[in-house]
Amino acid sequence: MITMRNLHNPSIIHPIVIFFVLSILIFASACGYYKVVDRSPKKFASYLQSAKNVDQKVFYLHGHSKVIQIKDVKMEGLSLSAHIVPDSAYQPQAIPDYNYRTRRSSRLKKDNKSILNEVHLYLNPSQVINGTDSILLLPGEIASIEIIKHDGVKELTASVLSAAAILTIVAIIDEANEPEPEPYYVSGSCPYAYAFNGQDFIFEGELYTGALFQNLERDDYLYLPSIRPSNDQFVMRLKNKLNEREYTNVAELIVVDHPQGSIVFFDHKGKAFTISQQVAPLQAISSSGENQLPYIAEKDRYYYSFDDIQNDEQELILSFSKPANTQTGKLLLSTKNTTWGDQVIQAFMSKMGNSYSAWQSQEETKTQEERISDFLKWEFPVSVSIKNGIDWQLAGYIFPVGPLGERDIVLPLNLSNHNGDIIEFKLSSGFQFWDINQVVLDFSENLNLHMQQCKPTRIATEHMTSFQSILDDDMDYIVMQNGDFIDLHFDQPKLPSNMEQSVFLHVKGYYEYTINSTAEPDLVALKKFDEPGYFSDFSKMMYQKQLKELEKLVSKQ
Repeated sequence: MITMRNLHNPSIIHPIVIFFVLSILIFASACGYYKVVDRSPKKFASYLQSAKNVDQKVFYLHGHSKVIQIKDVKMEGLSLSAHIVPDSAYQPQAIPDYNYRTRRSSRLKKDNKSILNEVHLYLNPSQVINGTDSILLLPGEIASIEIIKHDGVKELTASVLSAAAILTIVAIIDEANEPEPEPYYVSGSCPYAYAFNGQDFIFEGELYTGALFQNLERDDYLYLPSIRPSNDQFVMRLKNKLNEREYTNVAELIVVDHPQGSIVFFDHKGKAFTISQQVAPLQAISSSGENQLPYIAEKDRYYYSFDDIQNDEQELILSFSKPANTQTGKLLLSTKNTTWGDQVIQAFMSKMGNSYSAWQSQEETKTQEERISDFLKWEFPVSVSIKNGIDWQLAGYIFPVGPLGERDIVLPLNLSNHNGDIIEFKLSSGFQFWDINQVVLDFSENLNLHMQQCKPTRIATEHMTSFQSILDDDMDYIVMQNGDFIDLHFDQPKLPSNMEQSVFLHVKGYYEYTINSTAEPDLVALKKFDEPGYFSDFSKMMYQKQLKELEKLVSKQ
């Protein structure tokens, strides 16, 4: 007897299902589709070595307002070198931007099937395409890598024999090949959060980033644009994919009903704000005096990255128009941490060698205020200041969100002491610790909201059957080791008429690295990190060192 349970098992394919597949393949052969697939630098190196017909691929490097064709592409670790194709002038075809939150696909036309040979590499905004012969890129300088591939699933579903047959076949392919899409860059720290969109678990972001050890345990609020109800329930997956222990104290959904046309975001204290009248900056100037407005004026693939080699301070000064008699405002940043910053932290940890456990014990004896003070001294957060007269007054901090997913972060502002119709902000951080995509202001009044806290009604996992540990803010945690995951089910609240609904994941927790090193600690180097700002200096020195090493490597080829 054929059941849906049988058909959803990739290892049990009934002859009738095979007949459906063959029939669809015949009908679908008349049309084709492509998809844009992200690859991390590590996976891209494997792709260059193992992909079929890689010598026939055409590689394009995208910089700000410039695209060049490159060849002889090679990866050394996470660094890339290539030769520039002379007189390359290429206008890329209008393909959809790929984002790990969504999967877009498009039909192949007869005159654009060559697109299947294309590979696109996108630089971070701070990286300028220079030279006429060769190019070299360090880890963190590549924003994304996109490979154009056939979309077989789209082709299968193009010719529908019956809705039931198509849903069954797509389920088989999805379960067998891609049940849980990977984020672009598997690193960072903290649990990875995935939202179920009705078909797949879609990566949404990292949770409580930077909360290393219990005395930095904190709340985090993650917007879930991909989540969709399934059988009147929302489903979330939390997974540990790293060499660490993750302690989750609270996990719940906050469902916000808000007026149509408005956007809702939470600040780090858990207060909701509406954004309905965004104001773009008039000016954005870096510490070196360069205009950065093209990089932060709108959401795109270009960023300002606090990467001024020539200056000790990494700052961005923003100017906005301010309406008269305005007492409050909301600063909204679309941002994420850099993959480069992640490598800097790993380099710092490696210097501890076999003393990591002793360092952890020492850090755990500190108060939360002492740990936060260290965190600020290391310049990991973005500090936001408002200019009042000739003085800068601290408005708040943006704490780490991880390098894997961009976040929209709101910072409420008290402007009662500010005079004038132009308001200036200063964003400061360490060298290449953050990517800023967009910064806007909103002076609108907060709209009325209806919020519901939804506790999990069911938990599904290989190891745990109780979810009592994450219902309340207490000392009872769900602990995940590398490879563990939990699926949380929540009842979906009803949506009132004439309202929009936004869903957020609220968690509270912390994590601990699992480091087992036999190397001797570099005590001289570690002592320097006690100095305020040294992490930023170390990041810049590490960057310059790798740049010189890569230049030597390329010159020998």
